[in-house]
Amino acid sequence: MPKEPKKWVVPVIMIIAAIVTAVNGVLPLTVLLLILPPVSAALAYAAGPVPTAAVCVSAAAGCIYALPGVFGIAGAGWCCLTCAAAVIPFRHKAVRPILWAALPMLMWAVLLAVLNGIYDRAIIPGLALTAQDIVESSPDCVEILLRAYSSGLARLEGTEALVPAYSVMGRTVMTEYVKMQLLYSLRVSIEKLLPGMMCTGIVWHTAINALLCVWLPDLLRRKSGEKGLLPSPEGWYIPGGIGAAAVSLCAGWLLTFLAEEGPVYYLGLLCSNVFRVLFLIQGVCLMLWLEKRMGMRVLGRTLWVLIMTLLAPVIPIVMGLIDQRRDIRNLRKMDIKEDTK
Repeated sequence: MPKEPKKWVVPVIMIIAAIVTAVNGVLPLTVLLLILPPVSAALAYAAGPVPTAAVCVSAAAGCIYALPGVFGIAGAGWCCLTCAAAVIPFRHKAVRPILWAALPMLMWAVLLAVLNGIYDRAIIPGLALTAQDIVESSPDCVEILLRAYSSGLARLEGTEALVPAYSVMGRTVMTEYVKMQLLYSLRVSIEKLLPGMMCTGIVWHTAINALLCVWLPDLLRRKSGEKGLLPSPEGWYIPGGIGAAAVSLCAGWLLTFLAEEGPVYYLGLLCSNVFRVLFLIQGVCLMLWLEKRMGMRVLGRTLWVLIMTLLAPVIPIVMGLIDQRRDIRNLRKMDIKEDTK
């Protein structure tokens, strides 16, 4: 365990960060709220319940101060639930990881319910229109539209596509007709991309939040000389029965071909994203195991896994599927032998 005089250092830094981010605006506060669960999980072990509760309360106060209306209440509720999941002692060890996975899903459900009320049951068009208004009112509107045009998010038709803007005395100028056409095209592109981005964001946020909240306290426990509650990442795997159910989620990918939008399409996106996340994690664990057997150092293993995950995620996914089928690390065989003893 950390020494007593030092246990308040990180909480004090987090409290100051909560105050600063609340004063500086919504975006920094949103980032703070995203990292609050893993930080709270680590603080609950390293510093105890009181410093952890102090950090969560300060973040909740920042939400009420910086976020408007119901968003401030929802943000404060997120902080309170995070504090409860980190601090409350549970008799069964499986309860806390389940809470860490359920917390982001609950947050997304509340957020979607609030947005559903604000935009009168038209969340995607409403968010796209809000994004268009933000871009239009921005002082850098012309530069943003030109970047969107060059990346293919916004399109022009006719002769305006040849020269969408021109320079006058060192300033980029765009006609009102071209500007309106680009804004409308950008809004249409956002409407098409937003459902997939939201489904992917929900799944990845839930997975990363649960992994960090479970792994960080265990890492601190190992650093302090105690026995970890979890095996090292090289020993993580999906049990056989759960793996078969996870593979069946791949059928969700087929649902995306049955409908271009609507509940069936979104269900298919969620299923396919859960499938990718589960077997990506298993593939990464297999890569770490192989690299450790090859004698690679920790830094080299970490960098190589990050590069493969970011640039070629299909490779770890395929490796995860192969490991599920072939049990390359013999982890499931060892579990079967232990159960038969």
